[in-house]
Formats: sequence, structure tokens, C-alpha cells
Amino acid sequence: MSKILAIDDDIQILTIIKKALENEQHSVDILDRVEKVNKDNLSKYDLILMVIIYRVILVRLLYMMQKRLSKIQIRLTVGSF
Repeated sequence: MSKILAIDDDIQILTIIKKALENEQHSVDILDRVEKVNKDNLSKYDLILMVIIYRVILVRLLYMMQKRLSKIQIRLTVGSF
């Protein structure tokens, strides 16, 4: 079982992701805004899923995580808007 954090501004998508991953016996936390991430708790996650809309937020988040998360996988999805 993995501990997963999913971040997206669409609550419906987060709900689908959470249910699907929990059906596979994973523990999933969801957030609808990157700004809500508690940097002190990031090391407890095995995987972080997020959709990147704003590059500045991505750069800030990755900088914040780099020292704490040497073993955590981060998957980014980028779509066209």
C-alpha cells in the first residue's frame, strides 16, 4: 500500500482518483490547491500526483520539496488549455 497525495483544482477529478486508488488499497489524500500543501508533511508520501497550470507554482513547490523528498516519486501531467 502506498501513501499518495493528489493535487488538482477539480474536486470531481480528485474524487475519482481517490476512489480508484483506494480500491487498489492505497491511502490517498487530496488537495484542491497547491498552496494548501503542508511542506512539513510531504515526506510521508510515496507518490505525488498533480496537474500543473502555473509554472511559478510548480517551481516554488519543487524547490520546497527538493531537500525533503529525495525518495518520493512525483508525476506531473500537463494539458492544453
